[in-house]
Amino acid sequence: MSWHWFAFLVFGLVGALLLGTAGAEPDAQFGTAHATIVDFVDPEGRWMVLCQARTDTNGDGKVESFFDRHHGTAMGDEVRPYLVQGGGPGKAIDDYVQHDWFGRWLVVIRDGKLTLIDTRSRKEWDLSKTGARTDDADPVFGPHSAASFDAAGRQLLYTRAKDDGVVVVVRDLATHAESVIEPGPGVFHRAWIDPAGHHVLLQVVAADTSGNGKLERPEVGSSLAERTCRGAFAAYSVFGRTGDVPVLRVAPTSGGKAVDVDGLIAPVGRDLLVRTDDDALHVQTPDGKRRRVAPASARAALYRRAASGAFVLVHRGEGKRGPLWLHHAGKGVKLPSEGVAEHDRNTFLLRRWWALEPETSAHVVADLLKGIFVRVEGRVLHTHGDAVLLERDSGLVVRQMSSGKERAVAGGGGESGRTLRRGPAIAKDGVVVHLEDPSKGGRFEGEPYNLTTDGRVLLAAREGHGMPIGPFRWVRPTPE
Repeated sequence: MSWHWFAFLVFGLVGALLLGTAGAEPDAQFGTAHATIVDFVDPEGRWMVLCQARTDTNGDGKVESFFDRHHGTAMGDEVRPYLVQGGGPGKAIDDYVQHDWFGRWLVVIRDGKLTLIDTRSRKEWDLSKTGARTDDADPVFGPHSAASFDAAGRQLLYTRAKDDGVVVVVRDLATHAESVIEPGPGVFHRAWIDPAGHHVLLQVVAADTSGNGKLERPEVGSSLAERTCRGAFAAYSVFGRTGDVPVLRVAPTSGGKAVDVDGLIAPVGRDLLVRTDDDALHVQTPDGKRRRVAPASARAALYRRAASGAFVLVHRGEGKRGPLWLHHAGKGVKLPSEGVAEHDRNTFLLRRWWALEPETSAHVVADLLKGIFVRVEGRVLHTHGDAVLLERDSGLVVRQMSSGKERAVAGGGGESGRTLRRGPAIAKDGVVVHLEDPSKGGRFEGEPYNLTTDGRVLLAAREGHGMPIGPFRWVRPTPE
């Protein structure tokens, strides 16, 4: 990944997204006066997916919905997802699938069709016309498998049915040109585009690992409610896995045939991180050459990876805990912190500065662009671009890491126990702090259900019995 791509992605897109958008009116209300689950929200506040029961579907003479707190199952009248763009009641959809990190591109299933929406222009594409599948590999755990985006919002992945199986399609969202990837032999399970945008990962059932003489896609039994319109839950049970264990394959987003890579863990930038039979970790370049980054004796596991191609390993030694190593541009540096990992953790970071674990009490931040670490004074509450929000005994401070310049900001004293982060904005204890523009910060009252990149908080009309009651509106905090 080039410096220009990463700088554009992390530092420049927020402003660009504000241009030419089909946004909401300042006083727009979203949804209707019913109990609501706020499922997914545009980072810029243009649209949201709300789950509401709006009609008396069980015939008891009232419209009412509530949720089993154990498993998140909706009870009472039927709860449906609605896509609301710009305000109003919105329109019913079958399911939300995915949106890109910046909220411009959105994929939903409507009337049984996989639909791509440009939320700026409101233009739509019915991908089902060319054979797009709406299948979901697992309706309970993880994201919907019908589509995925890269972190920059430049590419969309979906799958298309063909006579003898499935192909994976990667669409360039600027030109709408498409490339096709063949999954290879076996039964296709699912595919997704890696956030860095260079690789596609595929799971394919290639062997009868269950020994029943058939190739079957894996399924996990669980008491947890399905993902769509699921409420809050306290606990759930897992009944075990059926089917066969899939293999992980990889292909470039430019198209071609997916291949097996022995010991593949995850992409790191344009390269791949792999584990050899002796438990050593190597970086494999696109031409197949390998460079060792951790010896077998380290028992290293992947801990974090970033848009810049940097990645963090935890050297576990004989246990589950060990020192962290930051790798970037062919060099590794030991960080003054430890991590715990029972297995490889595929957490992707779309930021420059990363506070070492635990993030709420960290005093060291790693620069994922330069591959270094810096000690700071105070607890790290949030990072964005070159800015870090620190909590000190004297109050909150925004520090520009490159220059060392600091500015004090107001904070604390509110009633909200929820902390929300979105781009350069953070809402905590009744206060919004904006790391880029001080004028967008301030105080607010009420329970925030979401946050925009420009610092507005999403508030309900009122609170219900365990669920907020719509409609919802975006509120700008009052400056100090």
